[in-house]
Amino acid sequence: MIDSDLVEVKGSLDKIKKISKTIYILLMVAFALCLVFCLIVVFSFIASLFGHATLITSSQSPLEYVSLIIAIVIFASMLAVASRMFSDVANGDSPFTLIQVKRLRIIAWFLLAYAFLQAILSPGFATVLQLGGLDVGYRVVDSAHEASITINFGALVSSIGLFAFALIFKYGVL
Repeated sequence: MIDSDLVEVKGSLDKIKKISKTIYILLMVAFALCLVFCLIVVFSFIASLFGHATLITSSQSPLEYVSLIIAIVIFASMLAVASRMFSDVANGDSPFTLIQVKRLRIIAWFLLAYAFLQAILSPGFATVLQLGGLDVGYRVVDSAHEASITINFGALVSSIGLFAFALIFKYGVL
């Protein structure tokens, strides 16, 4: 009976390694596509500065280009860190290591930075600051003419969730 359990465990570990390798490859492809897209956006931004037609609509403001470039870089960085996590598991390393905890925290910080930068770079942020006050609360905006700050609660909740998973993984290490 012990031999059959060992065979089952080995089979499960092999399957996990294979799935992790596939996820690693997919994440690296997504990372490469992000870099290509980032280059397209950067070249479009430079072309728009000189008045040339771009692949992205010409009505984009420089702030929108910068915001998009920062978002792509953050997303690509998260993909790179996540791919290393799956690469380690594909190589047979345990996911419950301190390096994996560190990587989860890094991704959580990237998500938090993305949410913060998205709020700071939202078009309404400068308008709200120019009006001389910043009210905390929420309201439903009926028109695009009202100044509003975009807060990405999905990124905030995901960041909190990843910090919680990092604690669970750290407990698994101990």
